[in-house]
Amino acid sequence: MLEFFRGPIKTIISHGDVDGIASAAIALRRFPEAEVFFAEPYTLSDVLYSAVKPILVLDIACKPGEGVYVIDHHIVDAPANTFLMKDWPEATDFLVGLGLAADRRTEVTDPAVKVKATLLGDAIGLRPDDVEFRKTLVKILSSGREEFPEEVYVRATAYREEFSKRLAYARSLVREFGQSAMVVYVDIGKGFAGKLASVMGNDYRTFVLVWKNDGKTIVTVRGENAKAIVEFFKNVDVKFCSGGGHDMAASFSTDRSPASVAKDLTILLSTLSSRLAEAVTR
Repeated sequence: MLEFFRGPIKTIISHGDVDGIASAAIALRRFPEAEVFFAEPYTLSDVLYSAVKPILVLDIACKPGEGVYVIDHHIVDAPANTFLMKDWPEATDFLVGLGLAADRRTEVTDPAVKVKATLLGDAIGLRPDDVEFRKTLVKILSSGREEFPEEVYVRATAYREEFSKRLAYARSLVREFGQSAMVVYVDIGKGFAGKLASVMGNDYRTFVLVWKNDGKTIVTVRGENAKAIVEFFKNVDVKFCSGGGHDMAASFSTDRSPASVAKDLTILLSTLSSRLAEAVTR
């Protein structure tokens, strides 16, 4: 992999979370002239369409192609994307650890790195469409600095206050299906959806969050069957737009209404719950 990425890269497209930002910082250290963009699994196709090749895609499941190279830990089931880049000379222990800590891996033992990963995640969640803030963070981290600017702390504090309110409201919307659950929270907000799904996902074997972003219905899944649920809708939903992920965390977008998608999810989660109950009683 090291020799493969010696050539020039003009565009870096990375996931906008902490692991993605740390991965982009490592890549920018090697390709300082490259332009950095961010994407979600359900927006990647649009970003790729207008990007200049050669392109390096980081931390998002994507099929490699001519002039498109991919480093994604979801594909190979590695603990974090920075972990796949740890042997690059440009990869510092701090950047690798930041990605691992953000994905809550036990490989990180330094409590300071864990605190900074959480801090950074909350800061970028407050205004998720602030691309320039993410790009600034990538440049800071690629320079070798490990201290965050004061704005990171200010944003993280505001985010945590707002997140606690939205989490409390989301808990009042839970619809349970045995050991699975779903919440339809249309205006949860892009910066809060992923963390809310992860936090509430700790309480269930499968947790599904249905929300809206940029006019599209987004389904975020955590826990067992996450990727299978995305693949199911990919095959049966004629208005399926895009999506991806791995076995325990995935998402997709569709042009259908949240109510319509929730109706199908109700049937799907009920079926999964019934089959699980039957398996237990056998």
